[in-house]
Amino acid sequence: MTTLHIVNKPPHHPRFERCLEALGDGDRLLLIESAVMAVSIPNFLPADRVNALGADLEARGLNALMRGGITAVDYDEMVALTAESAQIIHW
Repeated sequence: MTTLHIVNKPPHHPRFERCLEALGDGDRLLLIESAVMAVSIPNFLPADRVNALGADLEARGLNALMRGGITAVDYDEMVALTAESAQIIHW
């Protein structure tokens, strides 16, 4: 993985949209806080390389809306993603 993009802004926020535009080949996207609401929007995310923090999904009642390709991660897995990344950008 080249870059891990971590976004905490809700969908359609300018920083969230810039983050999606900046995703490169091999990059991963990690949704935290309000950004996890994006899992409820069909065809909004590049599902094959998206992770969402499970605690934030659960806090917002979005677990049932998870679809194929988007993976829920816990805090330990979030740390592992950051350790595997050559670069981290927090939006």
